[in-house]
Amino acid sequence: MYTKKYTVRLHDTDAFGVLYFANQFRIIHEAYEEFTDDLGFHLNKLMDQSQYFIPIVHAEASYNHPVMMGDTLKISLNVENISVHSYSITYDILLKKILVGTAKTVHVSTHAYKNKKVPIPKSLRQALEKHL
Repeated sequence: MYTKKYTVRLHDTDAFGVLYFANQFRIIHEAYEEFTDDLGFHLNKLMDQSQYFIPIVHAEASYNHPVMMGDTLKISLNVENISVHSYSITYDILLKKILVGTAKTVHVSTHAYKNKKVPIPKSLRQALEKHL
């Protein structure tokens, strides 16, 4: 499990001061980017120097409890599944000990220039497997 803390800012909220639903995806994606950096797979380098990409092909989220500006969230990220071409990540978003939201993203390994699926590179697969 990988964890990250995030403090909700004014720009994260709607007119009522509650976390705007789309920003939950931005927050979990920020956690995902830090997770891949910690694995040694910096997304900016993958985009510039790699023969493969790992785009999100599916995303879903649930919102269980209001989150307000100033709240400090704990995002827990887990690798849920790894297949030949794809992997899924689940996210639990907690405010203190309250599960305020959940999310899931599915990522597919694609060739950078041929627009087709390719197997997840061995080094990435091994890094992800440590977080199953």
